[in-house]
Amino acid sequence: MAAMRPPLIKTILSLFFTIVLVVVLAIPLGPLPALGPLLSPVGGLWSAARDGSFRAEEHVGFVGVAGTVEIVRDQYGVPHIFAQSDTDAAFALGWLHARERLAQMDLQRRSAAGTLSELVGPAAVEDDQFMRDIGLRRGAQATFAAMDENDPALAAMYAYAAGVNAYLEKIAPNSLPLEYKLLGVRSVAEWTVLDELTFAKFMAWDLSSSFDDLYITTLTEKMGAQKVAELFPFDRPYESPIAPVWPPNENVTSVGLPSSNQLQSAMADVLARAASAGQLRHPGDWRGSNNWAVSGARTASGKPILASDPHLGYQLPSLWYAAHVVTPNQNVYGVTLVGLPFVVIGHTRNLAWGLTNTQADVMDFFTEKINPEAENEYWHDGKWESVQAVDEVIHVRGGADVHHEVKITAHGPILTQKGLTVAMQWTGSGATFEARALYNVNHAEDYTAFVAALRDFQVPAQNWAYADTAGNIAIWSAGKYPIRKSGDGRAIADGSTGERDWTGFIPFEDVPHVLNPESGYILSANQRPAPRNYPYFLGWQWDPSYRARRIEQALAAGKGLRVADMQALQFDVKDTLAESLLPVMLPIVSGKTTDATGSAALAELSKWDYGMSVDSSAATIWVRWLDIFRRTTWADEWKAAGFAFNDKGDELKDWGAWGFNGDNEYQPPLELWEWMVREKPDAPYFDDVSTPGKAETRDDLIRASFAEALQSLTDDYGQDIAGWRWGDHHKLEVNHLLDVGVLNRGGQPIPGDGNSPNGQSSGPTSGGGPSWRMVVDLGDIANSFGVYPGGQSGSPLGAHYDDMIGLWVEGKYIPMVFPSKPEDIDASIIESGIIIEHDRGE
Repeated sequence: MAAMRPPLIKTILSLFFTIVLVVVLAIPLGPLPALGPLLSPVGGLWSAARDGSFRAEEHVGFVGVAGTVEIVRDQYGVPHIFAQSDTDAAFALGWLHARERLAQMDLQRRSAAGTLSELVGPAAVEDDQFMRDIGLRRGAQATFAAMDENDPALAAMYAYAAGVNAYLEKIAPNSLPLEYKLLGVRSVAEWTVLDELTFAKFMAWDLSSSFDDLYITTLTEKMGAQKVAELFPFDRPYESPIAPVWPPNENVTSVGLPSSNQLQSAMADVLARAASAGQLRHPGDWRGSNNWAVSGARTASGKPILASDPHLGYQLPSLWYAAHVVTPNQNVYGVTLVGLPFVVIGHTRNLAWGLTNTQADVMDFFTEKINPEAENEYWHDGKWESVQAVDEVIHVRGGADVHHEVKITAHGPILTQKGLTVAMQWTGSGATFEARALYNVNHAEDYTAFVAALRDFQVPAQNWAYADTAGNIAIWSAGKYPIRKSGDGRAIADGSTGERDWTGFIPFEDVPHVLNPESGYILSANQRPAPRNYPYFLGWQWDPSYRARRIEQALAAGKGLRVADMQALQFDVKDTLAESLLPVMLPIVSGKTTDATGSAALAELSKWDYGMSVDSSAATIWVRWLDIFRRTTWADEWKAAGFAFNDKGDELKDWGAWGFNGDNEYQPPLELWEWMVREKPDAPYFDDVSTPGKAETRDDLIRASFAEALQSLTDDYGQDIAGWRWGDHHKLEVNHLLDVGVLNRGGQPIPGDGNSPNGQSSGPTSGGGPSWRMVVDLGDIANSFGVYPGGQSGSPLGAHYDDMIGLWVEGKYIPMVFPSKPEDIDASIIESGIIIEHDRGE
């Protein structure tokens, strides 16, 4: 997941910090307030130092709690909440979230609901219109309407909202967080349960939305269905499914495409709108994560160990907020999402769980046939049907309200404004019950209760790794997966016929899952969830299998494993793609270079252990060589299909929002290319189709790409190989969610790449990867640890804004302190204490 950075606000605030040094302090800057007051020692930027600050001891009263709540904050600012009821605990967590992360919470709900215009004015209207089309708020409303009023999860959400509002009621306008000072905002709207459900929908959208169907449609039109089937196969070489076996089944059929000269315009329109709203995931973007569990047969304690590290975009304030909640009904520690009252990844007294994205195909696009005589009718399954029209009112700061009409067909909202009419169908559009699932997971005491809770977890589909103190390990790919009447849904389909419609969803009992395998371990790293004979179609967009390979190497060989071994594996930087291909590629270039730089580069590669460590020059050489060799393999095919390139061979951005550019083409999966390099050296795709008089081979491309890589590295970093160290050119990037320079952090050399367990993006900076590392010892719950690249506080001037980044960079952790009562906490680690009591108003 990419960090949430609303494009408009990012632009405004970046401009603000550029001009602050040269403008007259008393002059207002468009939507920003006059700068003089911002620099005032009273109520100005300096008051941000107080944002979320805590005294050593506090005693407060609120009418929203029934009993006494005691909160003990440890040295990292992690609250340990001891309450007499679940609702009082949820109230306290909402109050804490608001106190430490108010601006983040507000911006998140506005991004999700399409209400940014209320903060920043007319320039955000188009982005809000796109989010209204997507309809996350409508989906949240449907969920709210479908929830039982006696549902304890709903009660917790009401209590959480009450805690947020209790904070809002007492905060003075000049004490609002820094982000509001920059925007000139002096009040924050009331928090509601609908806000919580809308934010939950946003997280589901961010982790399950995919516009790959539009790219595949274009590639099919330009290259032909047969070539696309060859280059983007459903079954890749070297796959290792999460659930390794399943009963036999029939093959999945392929999909047909509508034909229209307006199709390209329609697809470009959707993608341009998505890009403008910050909702476009470019081709090849990774959303990788790891989780695994080992049984007691492989551990020193004889009890399982579970590890989880979801790979998301880094941001400040962090996406995560660690918390520990103790009530008579639960004792749970883990990370929460600010805006929701539940632990998303963590452990209880008896069990632990971690999540990775299944990356299943749960979104389809359909062209709709509109009645030329009635624009609000469309042809579907043999008859004209009425379009559902929704009047979305967008309130605009400094301007008049905007009425935006959303049109919805049987397939979902219409997203196009140009070209053909295209509707989007997504599993998260209606009522879904992830809140109830998380509540029940937080309260589960055993495997049976845990699995029962997962029945309600529908979107985003996730691989839930599980372990418990009874000795069980398991993994469930829980989620809502569509069953299609025909086809596979990976390209735009003709919606008028009804032939590609969804007919239902995979029964929960049939989703991929494994319990206590003979191997003694389970794992997922976003690879294929089920084997080829699985009876249902799940998708085709899985991550490359290299992280999974390395994790399996370590787990399969592991005996007497301890927590430290699992921590080391989370920080492991071995690139298994390099391990697979370099022994093939090196002999082809060895002895073919005579200059000193080339000889030094070969020497580095020859002794390399395939580790993407910060002091490795070989790692830098490998990444550059890999990128050029891979691109060279496919570039001629893309040129022949009509995609434009510049003189450097980089694809031009003619497609704008399509995301085709020199750094991130929509290339065939790495495993297919790996298989060609290893086992099909005579594959026709190695031949450059632009040179018909010459037949290039795999070896020609290997030699040419190596020479180009050396020249490129020399141009960038000089001839001295010592200056090519990976850490010198691969730095951490943790930006504030508004991407304002002075609020950003990072710059440290960072090991790893996208093909190693410590999955980092492989460019000059790494802005995404392990967003929360957690290792839980089911033999001794107190011997559990976690860390994320940020801090608990949302205040840039607060002590806990970024205090875990250094630990995270070094592969270190903080203890997940797990007391049953306040007096069990070591006094030396207590930073502050808070007592919340019921205010009787006397």
